[in-house]
Amino acid sequence: MKRFSRRVQIYILLVIVGGCAALLLAAPSEPVDGPEVLLLAALAVSGVMAGMRPLPLVGRHAIIDLTGGILLMAVLLATPFSACLLAAVVSIFSGVLLRRRPWNILFNAGAEVLGIGVAGTLYHRIADPALLPLDSIRNAEAFLISAAGYWLVESALVTVLVAARNREPFLRTYARNWHEVYVQCTLLALLAVLGAAAWHQGPAYASLLLVPAVAVYQLMSITKLKQEQVIHAIEIIAEVLDRRNPFTFQHSQRVAHHAVRIARQMGLRTSDVELLRRAALIHDIGKLGLGDPAEEIPAGKDELTEYQFYSLKQHAQLGAMIAREIPAFEDAEDLIRYHHDWFDGSHVSKDHAGQDIPLGARIIAVADAYDTLCMANGEATLALDPKAVEALRTMGGRRLDPELLERFLQLIQEEHEGSRSVAQQPGFQGASPGKGGL
Repeated sequence: MKRFSRRVQIYILLVIVGGCAALLLAAPSEPVDGPEVLLLAALAVSGVMAGMRPLPLVGRHAIIDLTGGILLMAVLLATPFSACLLAAVVSIFSGVLLRRRPWNILFNAGAEVLGIGVAGTLYHRIADPALLPLDSIRNAEAFLISAAGYWLVESALVTVLVAARNREPFLRTYARNWHEVYVQCTLLALLAVLGAAAWHQGPAYASLLLVPAVAVYQLMSITKLKQEQVIHAIEIIAEVLDRRNPFTFQHSQRVAHHAVRIARQMGLRTSDVELLRRAALIHDIGKLGLGDPAEEIPAGKDELTEYQFYSLKQHAQLGAMIAREIPAFEDAEDLIRYHHDWFDGSHVSKDHAGQDIPLGARIIAVADAYDTLCMANGEATLALDPKAVEALRTMGGRRLDPELLERFLQLIQEEHEGSRSVAQQPGFQGASPGKGGL
């Protein structure tokens, strides 16, 4: 946690302590009975498996973690303490198996326990425990309130961390991520109700849910695999395009790498990060139908002739047309179309400027400009290039979004300082011939 500010570190510790306190407060005076132990064991195994194998969404750059639905089943079928305990166990085991950082595992566990604790308390205070969620209007209302309470608390706790880390307003970050959350909320709520009804019929009936679950997972995985094969084929075409000229060798891969780093540092949704990565990998694919007019433009040049900008606009628009015709890339159309538009509005393909230019296009513009400057200096690199940084700073506010530019410069500077401190540690040895070096 050293890379976080003191306030963020304190917040992480408070969530962890809050989760522990919720467990202690919900602890029953009597031990858990046998049937509930069986239920918790079955749900724990299912929850860990769900955390390890999220369900891919076809047609969307996202996945669904079914763990939330399984934890809500515990809210409907067990006591609040058992549901909280299950949330802690599943979060910790899943995090360990996925090799996450210790603080990340404990924070996620604390957030899940607090969210499930709120949901369990609300449900058992309102609902009739002898009935299923849909057996009465009262129970249905209780379930909706408890499910909403769980997701609001859990997502808010995570969003506060993301917003504090990125120094962004909480509401802006929360609204940006809600689009991805509500789809999962709906599907997982239905899963919880179905699972609870099946368990009431008996564990054997509940186990039958594995059959359609495995079938759906396999079907979605196969469809997703075919989609990824198409994506890979297009990305290979883009890479071959870069290889036509030694000057642009692996240019798109480096641009994608930089763009993803900026997006993750901003706390963008996983689906948005993946969309940005795909758009960056093929941002120059429009050059297939044209020459490479951008190579005639000096890197970092502040003025463009009408012909030069027209040439840049042409390959960007052609690339957008190609992306629009491929389902896996159609959402990247505007990111590709406008990635050469200047922030101040002086060179644009549409009557817009500043924040009106799509965020993804502005991110790609920063990454693209930096790599072009690095190549112009004779060294295409992912690391810090002082000359490129100096030239890049002059583009802020005019050609590039100044806020995104500062984020990017901070990222590569921190990475450079981190790698330098590692190299200075006693006993550190770089790669050498005969020992794996090139």
